[in-house]
Amino acid sequence: MELSMELGCKQQQEDGVVNDMTRAEEALSPWLNNPRRTIVQVEALVVTVTVLLLLQFIFGSCKRRWHNYLVKGGLWVSNTLMFPLILYTLSMMQSSPIKNSSYPVWAVVLIIASSGTAVARQYDFYASALKKIGNTAVELARYSFYFLMFLLLMTPTTWKETWNLKKAMHHMFTISASSYWVRVLIALVYVIKAFEGILLLKMEDTDMENCTAVANWMKERVNDHPSDSDPESMEGYNYLVQSPSVTIDKIWASCGISDEAKALKDICLSFALFQLLKRRYLGLACAEAKHPKAHDFFFKKLLPSEGQYKRAFQIVEVELGFCYDYFFTKYDFVYALVAAETEDSTFREVSFFFVFLSGLKIICIFVVGVFALRKSLILETPNPIIEVNSTNTDYSITLLVLGIALIVELLQAAFYLASDWVQVSLACRYVKKNCCQPSGFIEKSICFLRRVTVSRAWRNKISQHSILSGKQYPAAEVSGTVKRAIARSLIATDGDLTNGETSLRQNQNLSWTLNNHSQLEIMLIWHIATEYCDLSEDHLSDGIARGDRGVAVHLSRYSAYLLASVPELLPYHEVDIKESIKDVEEGKEQAGNPTSYEQMKSLDGTEVGDNPTTLLKKGVKLGKQLESMPDGAQRWKVMEEFWAETLVYVTPSHSTTKQHMMHLENGGEFLTHIWTLLSHAGILQLNRDKDQGPEAAEPNSQPTAETA
Repeated sequence: MELSMELGCKQQQEDGVVNDMTRAEEALSPWLNNPRRTIVQVEALVVTVTVLLLLQFIFGSCKRRWHNYLVKGGLWVSNTLMFPLILYTLSMMQSSPIKNSSYPVWAVVLIIASSGTAVARQYDFYASALKKIGNTAVELARYSFYFLMFLLLMTPTTWKETWNLKKAMHHMFTISASSYWVRVLIALVYVIKAFEGILLLKMEDTDMENCTAVANWMKERVNDHPSDSDPESMEGYNYLVQSPSVTIDKIWASCGISDEAKALKDICLSFALFQLLKRRYLGLACAEAKHPKAHDFFFKKLLPSEGQYKRAFQIVEVELGFCYDYFFTKYDFVYALVAAETEDSTFREVSFFFVFLSGLKIICIFVVGVFALRKSLILETPNPIIEVNSTNTDYSITLLVLGIALIVELLQAAFYLASDWVQVSLACRYVKKNCCQPSGFIEKSICFLRRVTVSRAWRNKISQHSILSGKQYPAAEVSGTVKRAIARSLIATDGDLTNGETSLRQNQNLSWTLNNHSQLEIMLIWHIATEYCDLSEDHLSDGIARGDRGVAVHLSRYSAYLLASVPELLPYHEVDIKESIKDVEEGKEQAGNPTSYEQMKSLDGTEVGDNPTTLLKKGVKLGKQLESMPDGAQRWKVMEEFWAETLVYVTPSHSTTKQHMMHLENGGEFLTHIWTLLSHAGILQLNRDKDQGPEAAEPNSQPTAETA
C-alpha cells in the first residue's frame, strides 16, 4: 500500500516536471523557432537610436543658420523618440531569454546616446524652481533604471550569488578583457554624468551671482567717463571679459594691430557685451544705460561712422552667437570647466578631473571598438536560456554604433575648439600672464581658428510678408545696403529715436501720416504706400528691386511680417496689432479687395485733397503723394529712410527680452540684432504713450504698450 502511494507521488512529480517543461517549451517556442529575429530587432533599435544621436548633432549644429521647419522638426523628433526607444531596447535586451555577446556594448552605446550632444540643449525659459527639481528627479530615476538594466545584463550570477563576496571577488578577477573595458566605459559614462549634473547645479547657483557681480562692477565704474575718442582705442572702457582681472581695455592694450589681432579684440568685445546683455534677461539693472559712457561707447567706438556698419553688425552677430550657445548648447558649461579660472580650488580640481575623464571615455570607446573589430567580445551576461552566437553582421553593427558614438564625441570636441569660446579663453589666459605684450603665437592661433570656426554664422535673412496682398514672399538677404541704412538712421538720431519725424523733415507734406495715428497705424499706412509704389514701378524692374527701392520694400515687408507673425517681438499688445491688421482687411473688403496697381489707383477718396477714413485708402493716398514726386530716386530714398528709422524706433523694449532670446534657437530675427545694438547704446526702452494715437486708453483697460 505504502509502496503504491510512493510510486503514485513519484509519478505525479514526473508528470509535473514534464508539464512544466512543456509549458516552458511552448512559451519559448517563438524564440526557439527563430532566435535571430530578436537579435535583428534589437540591432535595428540600437542603430535607430545612434542615428537619432547623429541627427541630433547635425540639426543642433545648423539650426541657427537654417530657419527651416525640417531642421526644427528633425531635432524635435530625435529628442522625443530617444528616451522611449532606449527604454524599450534596454528592457527588451534584459528580459529576453536570448542573449548575444554584443548586448553589453549596445547597452553602453544607448546610455551614451541618452546624454545627447553638446551642440543641442533644450532650455526651458518658463521653468520654475519646482519644475527644475522635478526634471532633476525624473532624470535621476531614468539613469537609475538604465544602470539597473545594465547590471542585470552584465551580472552572470543570480541576485543571491551577487551578495556572496567570495564569488563576487572571484568573478571580478576572472572576467574577460572585453567585459572589463565595457565595465570601465559604463563607469566613466556614469561618473561623467554625475559630475556634469553636480557642476551644472553649481553653475546655476553661481550664474546669478556672476551676473550680479558684472552689474555691480558696471555700477561702480559708470562714472569713469573716458575722454579718449579714438575709435581704435578702448582706454577707460573696463567692460569685463573675464572676472575679475581681464577687461576690454587690457585686451586692447595686450593685442597688436594686425588683422588677426583686431579680430581677436572684436571677439573679446562681443563676449564682454554678451555678459552685459545677459543682465537684461536676468532682470538686473544696466547702470550705464542713459549715461554718457554708453552713448559714447556706441557712437564713438562701436559705430563711429556709417562706414563702420559691417564691424558693428559683426560684433553683434558674434555676441548673439554667445547668447545662443548660452541657452541652447553646453559650450558655456565647457568654457567654465576648461577656460574660466576661479578662486575656488575645489572647483578647479573637479573641472580638471572632469576633462580628464571625458578624454578617457573617448579612449575606452576606441578600445571596445578594437575588441569588436577583432571579434573577441565575450558573452558575460546571466546564464542565457538561448544563446545566439555573434555573426559578422552583429560585429559590423557594433562597429557602426561605436563609430557613430566616437565620431559624435570627437566632433563635439572639434566644434568647441573651433568656436569663439576658445579664442576668448586663449586671449584671457595670455592677458593674465603677459599683460601689455603682443603675442605672435596668439595671433597665429586666432588666425587659424577663424578659418575653421563653424558656429558663428546666422541665417542672415529677413522674412517677407505683404498685408495688402496677403502673400508670403521668399526671405530676403540682409544685404550691406540694409545694414548701412539702419546704421545711418542710428547715427542720424544720435540716440534720440523718433518715429519717422527725422526722415520726413524735408518732406513736411507727408507728415500728416504721423499725426493723429497710432504707431501701428502709421506702419500699416506706410506699408500700403510702399506696396503701391512698388506695384507702380513693377514693369520697370527685372526681378528683385535693388538700391533704395530694394531696402524700402524689404524693410516694409519685414515690418509686416513682424506684425503678422511675430508680434511678441514688438512693444505693443498683440490684441492691438490684430485689431489694426483687421482694420486693413475690412478696408480691403469694403473696397472690393483691390490687388493690382490700377485697382488701387482708381479707389475713390484717395486723392491729395481727400480725407480718407480707412487705413487702406490712407495708404493709397500716401502712395499717390510719393508717386507724384518728380524724382523717382528721391521717392525711394524717403521710403528707405522712413523704414530704417521706424524699425529702429519700434525695437527698444524691456518686455521683449525673453522673446528675443527664444527666437535665437531658430536662427533669430534681424530685429534682435538692432535690439542688441540699441541696448549697448543705452536705449533700453522708450515712452510709448504717444504711440497710442489720439484715443487715450481707459484707466482700467489692458495696457497696449509699455511705458518707460
